[in-house]
Amino acid sequence: RTGAAAAMVGTPLLQRPRAFGGPEGNAAAAAWEYLEFAGLYPPPSPLYIRKHLRWFFRGLLQQAYRGAREGWLQHQNENCADWRVRAWTFIEQTYLVELWQFREFVRWVAHHAGLLIEGIATDAPLSLRQIRSGKGRPACAPLPGAEEEPTSVEWLFDGLE
Repeated sequence: RTGAAAAMVGTPLLQRPRAFGGPEGNAAAAAWEYLEFAGLYPPPSPLYIRKHLRWFFRGLLQQAYRGAREGWLQHQNENCADWRVRAWTFIEQTYLVELWQFREFVRWVAHHAGLLIEGIATDAPLSLRQIRSGKGRPACAPLPGAEEEPTSVEWLFDGLE
């Protein structure tokens, strides 16, 4: 026993929100669950979603990006980047504004990392180009017979220009 009345853990919980209880799962499953809540309770801007997803995937992606960046600074492998590097740089881009784009990004990462998201198909995800351009089918499209439409957070920014 330490005698401490409380403990503060901010940053570790951003990467592992279930650290104090519940099934652990993987980064993609945690990110998907976060996106479900973002659909119900939209954050103030897509920036919040991008930042949260970067925390979820930091352990999986950031080190690969750092290694590639070091090579680029030394003019090595300047035109090469594996999927982890592409994902790390992609998630910080401002063209990700709709919830379905974030969901497709999570599916794309899960597919390439070999991670499973319970109840979600991670095979044949959209390409990053399709996600960026808004072309392709959203993974969050309702199942046949369902009435729910994919959720967008774009409406939050109407009139803010």
